[in-house]
Amino acid sequence: MRNLALLIALLLLAISANAQTVIPAGPIQGNWNQADSPYHITGNINIAEGTSLTVGPGVEVIFLGAFSLNVAGSITTNGLAGSPVVFTAQDTLNGWSSIRLSNTGTGINPPSVFNGTEFLYGRAIWGSGGQDPLNFGGAIWADNAGLLSFYDCSFNRCRSAQDGSAIYAKNNSSIKMVNCTVKDCESGFFGGVFVKEGRLELDGCQFIMNTALTFAAGVYLFSCTTAEINSCRFVDNFAGAVTGIYSFESPLKVKNSLFASNATDTGLGAGIGAIYGTATITNCTFYDNYSSQGGAAAWFNSLASPALLTNCIFWQNQVSPLQVNSTSYELSYCSTQSQEGDATNIYGDPGFSDPLVGDLSLSASSLCIDAGSPDTAGLELPDLDLEGMPRIVDGDNDGIARIDIGCFEWQPPILDGSIEGLVSDGEGQALAGALLTIGEISVSTDATGFFSFTLPAGSYDVSCSHEGYTAESQNDVVVEPGLVTTLNFILDAVDCDDPTSPQLTNALLGNYPNPFHPSTSIAYSLAKVSPVWIGIYNLKGQLLRTLMNQQQSRGIHWIDFDGRDASGSPVAKGIYLYRIKTPGFDDTRKMVLK
Repeated sequence: MRNLALLIALLLLAISANAQTVIPAGPIQGNWNQADSPYHITGNINIAEGTSLTVGPGVEVIFLGAFSLNVAGSITTNGLAGSPVVFTAQDTLNGWSSIRLSNTGTGINPPSVFNGTEFLYGRAIWGSGGQDPLNFGGAIWADNAGLLSFYDCSFNRCRSAQDGSAIYAKNNSSIKMVNCTVKDCESGFFGGVFVKEGRLELDGCQFIMNTALTFAAGVYLFSCTTAEINSCRFVDNFAGAVTGIYSFESPLKVKNSLFASNATDTGLGAGIGAIYGTATITNCTFYDNYSSQGGAAAWFNSLASPALLTNCIFWQNQVSPLQVNSTSYELSYCSTQSQEGDATNIYGDPGFSDPLVGDLSLSASSLCIDAGSPDTAGLELPDLDLEGMPRIVDGDNDGIARIDIGCFEWQPPILDGSIEGLVSDGEGQALAGALLTIGEISVSTDATGFFSFTLPAGSYDVSCSHEGYTAESQNDVVVEPGLVTTLNFILDAVDCDDPTSPQLTNALLGNYPNPFHPSTSIAYSLAKVSPVWIGIYNLKGQLLRTLMNQQQSRGIHWIDFDGRDASGSPVAKGIYLYRIKTPGFDDTRKMVLK
């Protein structure tokens, strides 16, 4: 009997270790969570009008055939960095038949929202005829679905026989995408993200290595009321014609975006194409795009008014960068391949840092630095460039901050000096582990008592402390560019029972160096043995990586951040947050990767 009980316990343990939930065809609602994941879908499932499904972080949804999730109510996914929601197929060749939302944009249904979700191997290829709805929308199909929002989502290896290899939306279905990626998707006709008679807003998205056999491997817009694309990348996409963005009868606005190495097979417009409607293109970079018929960067046809091109770079786009039919364009403060436009424009090599390895940021000698519009009022530009750096700086040190041409803002180097020295006790013995602090920046002395700060030129107040010693400070210490300022401290020991003896507290002491590249060290102190968690976030509050999650001793500690996220990939230049949590204490500070 005892052996039987043990056997049963082991079987239950094995079952729980391989937990899964089988979902048969029919209605679904409620909550799906990681404990019951993966969810195996064995037939077409649906969310009825007035009902909803919420999918928690870490849930994997695996379709065991070409089945679809039909939504007449609403769906919310809540994936997180490192713990996404995943929709995928057991058979990666034939895939699954997409999430299909219809008539969900009514008052009875809240809007559907997808957070931190990966869509893999969606297939809209099972229709009986060319216009069968099952041939549209590889991962998402929407008809009269209201606003659909996607945050930090990815679409990979999705396909459609007709339009919308990743997303197809029509009839008052609006799409908002923030920090999303569409990669390696293929459509048989109009590609990538397709929006008809709705609204489209893209911010911080990437369209990489997508294919459309006919038009628009990236984005297609048809009679939309809003068509705004900000801080996006269109790279290495391929289509029959008009590869990156194809706008038909829509008010197209593209800002702060990159179009590089896109190509057409036989048609025009490898970067952007716009017919009817309007086109406003601001602070974009077009590089190495190819169209055999011309208009490699952009093609405009029969627009309601001239296309407005402001603060844009056009370089090495072949056969010709810009082409028009029955319309015109106006260049202002652009860098062009050959001389054209008025005197505000420049032409020739824009001076990229290293285009052969894909670095299209501006080099220090670029003529595009501080050559953009003197007045950016009305351009509605974001505060940061495509790499997340400040958008308008004084690049040529003439005392006037002026925007650069293109999607990347050159950042002038910081002219640094240093403060270094030794910390010792009253008997001349070196003090290792002494804490030196300047504002939010802290360093500790090494085994020889040595410390060093690298800082921009200026005047600083420096404090020095060590457990068991009286703290000291020196004010107005001057740092000059390229020079070393020597500063030594001698600390007097105090009795441990002396009420004036400095006590350690839980504190986030700063990081050094800051700004940094490629790595920095974060200092913190603990008043007692405690569990400690330290994480890195972007400015949108998204956790990129956990640096520390363990018990630590009382004292001053350091931990290094090497500028990489949880997957080991380097993060972009910009401002990041680091946060410490320990019982009774929670603090956050900023750091800059340059």
